[in-house]
Amino acid sequence: MAFYSYFAEVAGVADAARLAPLSRLSAAAGWWWPFDRLCIITDRPLALSRDAENRLHCENGPAIKYRDGWGVYAWHGRRVPADWIEKRHELDPNEIIKHRDVEMRAVGAAIIGWPKMLSVLKAKTIDKHANPDIGELIELTLPGLPEPGRFLKAVCPRNGIIVEGVPRISDIDGLPINTALAAQAWRVGDPLSEYLHPEVRT
Repeated sequence: MAFYSYFAEVAGVADAARLAPLSRLSAAAGWWWPFDRLCIITDRPLALSRDAENRLHCENGPAIKYRDGWGVYAWHGRRVPADWIEKRHELDPNEIIKHRDVEMRAVGAAIIGWPKMLSVLKAKTIDKHANPDIGELIELTLPGLPEPGRFLKAVCPRNGIIVEGVPRISDIDGLPINTALAAQAWRVGDPLSEYLHPEVRT
């Protein structure tokens, strides 16, 4: 309806103006379905939360909440069980590891935090840098994956410990990623030969 409202209000198209009542209804209500002798109209959500990329996301409740108590829980656009948000501090990492969907395991790990996930995963250190900001390159064996995955584990001054997946071969310079420094270079999109880790972060 916003598309047609533009042509009616900005472009001055007369035919589009005939849809003004429908536009007003869309602005005042949620989803609605018109029939010959009946119209089903739903209420607008009581709360609607999104992340910076406009995906449904809320860290402490439903991302969409209606007045009757029904809602949808989501983490950066991915729908998750209510308990993963409402009881995130009680969530057992083993429950997340056993989930049949690999992407849901990654979401669950982000929700409860990688330090807690690493407490039940067997991590093998491939390379460890002296600077904790650069961190270490580790291998993790996750159920459902054909081989261990490689991850960069580092300390972020703003977010604490971060764990991000990295490929074995960089698609930037074609070199193997066998060190934490190489993983950091890949993470920011630089070839290892040109990567300079900042001494001071702002």
